[in-house]
Amino acid sequence: MWQNFQGADMIPLYARPDHKECHPSHKYFPGFPATKLTSKYLLNHKLPGFHFGLDPTIFNCYFKERVNEEYYYFPMIISISHAEEVYSNIELDDQIIADVKAKKCKFLILSAMEGWDWPFFEKIPDALHKKYGFDHNEDFVFVTGNAKDYWRLTKVYHNWWELNLNIKNFAHHKNMMIPIINGDVLRPKKFIFLNRRPDQSRIAAITYMWECRKEGIMTLAKGDKIWESIYIEHCWHDAPIDYPSIFEEFSDVNLQEHVPLKINDGVNAEVENPVDDTSHGKFQDSYLHIVGETFQKSHPNRLFFSEKVFKPMRYMQPFILLGEPGALAKLRELGYQTFGDYWDESYDDIENDEERLKQALQTAKTLIQLTHAQLHQLTRDLLPILHHNLAHVAYRSFTIDYEYIQKLKYHLNPEAENE
Repeated sequence: MWQNFQGADMIPLYARPDHKECHPSHKYFPGFPATKLTSKYLLNHKLPGFHFGLDPTIFNCYFKERVNEEYYYFPMIISISHAEEVYSNIELDDQIIADVKAKKCKFLILSAMEGWDWPFFEKIPDALHKKYGFDHNEDFVFVTGNAKDYWRLTKVYHNWWELNLNIKNFAHHKNMMIPIINGDVLRPKKFIFLNRRPDQSRIAAITYMWECRKEGIMTLAKGDKIWESIYIEHCWHDAPIDYPSIFEEFSDVNLQEHVPLKINDGVNAEVENPVDDTSHGKFQDSYLHIVGETFQKSHPNRLFFSEKVFKPMRYMQPFILLGEPGALAKLRELGYQTFGDYWDESYDDIENDEERLKQALQTAKTLIQLTHAQLHQLTRDLLPILHHNLAHVAYRSFTIDYEYIQKLKYHLNPEAENE
């Protein structure tokens, strides 16, 4: 199997011909003109593993620079949303064009840290089809955190956050949390609801939950030290437009007067992005985890999980997910368990963004009305689910990189599978 690969059983990648004169991190950005290797178009990670959605220490176990291998990938890394502006105008050498048409080279579109919608990614094959006649499905393989099915493109779902952020030390988190779950000491907070970027959906959600603030831990950055003021103004202006009934019902909250909402956990969300949050105390002190995902508005061609949904799994907390419709169903498809046997999760099926948000938060409010003792017992009752999710995210973090590589090998040369 894979006898068409020469040397070690690794995947050959086309590298920049001038990569020795460039910064080492630019080696696998062959489509960019040297003048475009700037922060506007790429995140300048020092090691290529980050761009490929792998632990950098194992990148060289799976990939190698192409020398004379017959089959190879031409990598096209989309690390920020402007990169497609450059790649859609790419100029290719005649040999690469010939190899693509001979089905010996495929374009590997990489965006494992992001889950942008498929029409965004499709701009690249659209442009290269128009210029060179390449086939959308046969000549391109997309590696992305977008978990939504899409028939027009060949895709490999590979989510950096699920693979690399989480449970390399399963026993540590299990041993940290099970004594708290099974112990007799009640936790001081009924819920935790962490938010950094003040977008429209989070502004609406915290407005809806404002009356419960003393029962839990709730944060929202002001944002003026992180994002441009015009973006912040846009979010505050549009939140009541996008979620009108929430702001009508809670018109006296005036949330903007209260931000930033902060806690003393050693993390300054106004200047930091604590994706790998090891400030354990706040999770140990709270029961229900309300997850405010990166994307919460419905899109027919997007479904994305960030590190946020994996944090309650890490800390063995039950969760309410504020995300895109079908997100809970997709988690179950990936092997995780949710809580539909214990409370109403039908909000996951609601397409209307405002109604989905309200129903999810109303479910949270119903749970928050329980006493601390009742929440403590409920968490004990949920221990089989909590243990499964911790174990499953640990399992996937150890296995999905191998599955990812096997899929890339198959898509590069499917005929080798049967040789």
